Amino acid sequence: MECQVTEAGPSQGGVVRADWGLAEPTGTVGLTAAAGLLYLSRAIRPHEAPSEPSNEVVLDRMRLAADYLARVQRPSGRIDLRDCNYDSAPDAAFAVQALCPLIELGRPIRARSTAWDAVLRSVERFVRAALVGMLDGGFHTPNHRWVMAAAMTWAGRLFPDVDVQPVVRAYLAEGFDLNEDGAYTEQSAGLYDGICDRSLMLLHQYGGNSEALQAACANLTLNLHLLHPDGTIETGASRRQDRGQRPIPAALTLPYLMAYDVVQDSRFAEAADFLWARSGRRSRPHVVSPETRRRGGVLRPRVSVRLRAHVSRHRPLAVAARGDQRHGVPRPDEPVSAHLWAGRAEGRKDKPELLRRGPVRGRRDAAGGFRLPAPL
Repeated sequence: MECQVTEAGPSQGGVVRADWGLAEPTGTVGLTAAAGLLYLSRAIRPHEAPSEPSNEVVLDRMRLAADYLARVQRPSGRIDLRDCNYDSAPDAAFAVQALCPLIELGRPIRARSTAWDAVLRSVERFVRAALVGMLDGGFHTPNHRWVMAAAMTWAGRLFPDVDVQPVVRAYLAEGFDLNEDGAYTEQSAGLYDGICDRSLMLLHQYGGNSEALQAACANLTLNLHLLHPDGTIETGASRRQDRGQRPIPAALTLPYLMAYDVVQDSRFAEAADFLWARSGRRSRPHVVSPETRRRGGVLRPRVSVRLRAHVSRHRPLAVAARGDQRHGVPRPDEPVSAHLWAGRAEGRKDKPELLRRGPVRGRRDAAGGFRLPAPL
């Protein structure tokens, strides 16, 4: 709340992104969602929810945030990511996914107070307008199609007067972009896998899509093999900004729990516990549906078991090399050294002394990666 602008002016109610010094919609949606979840948790489990700040403060800050979102929402219903994405349907979809829980769980208690009812009505107007805007808005990265399809499916249940099904069916007709290893196109274990898996689980939960469940479980299973003992995850194959980083993928916690609830794979529960503990429980809790009231309305793992410290698997399709000399990728005819980490081969022609299990000889293939002579 300390980043929210409270002074009168065009940015009042908005949350300032520190590296920009500007109020912007995404952070403001995050504050609205977090404050709303706090209010709902007090309504659902009053003896377990934090007591500060007071409900009066929470609702007032939500009111300011909702007023800001109404001002910055474009006539199309979409919003801006202010450094790059303007009139953006995907950014509207991320916002809708964050706010749908407030509507679903908040409607039954809207008579609890006039202040809550007023805030909830503002959130409903924002989400419905964003839903309409997504129907004819495009996307520009692979994960966006699933974020948008899930957001439209969920919000379409909340606003049945908006016919989302033709658009959702068109998105799903493309098929889920997993390879045989269970990796998405972006192969972003540290960042976008959690987003995709959550969206696919929502497609299953609210749309009854069994193929989405299978795809999410395939990727979640793959990520079991990419986790390091310290809770970080291997990102050498990523095609996004997490490549080469060592993040703790806290965003996978919720999809692991959601998948465990459906398929009862104990490894998923263990992974959720493991990530929750390793992340210092910094990941945001998410309200998923009224059925989660048995857990206080919020999916929270109980830290009781540990994931196995080390697993390995051969991944013949998930290569890490990129066809770009700036990344030190060898020429097509140049032999390379490689090491295996959870079955992934990564070229290191510059520092072969750092190889863990090598050198292993391989050659570039036509797809821009390289392959080992045979599975190890």
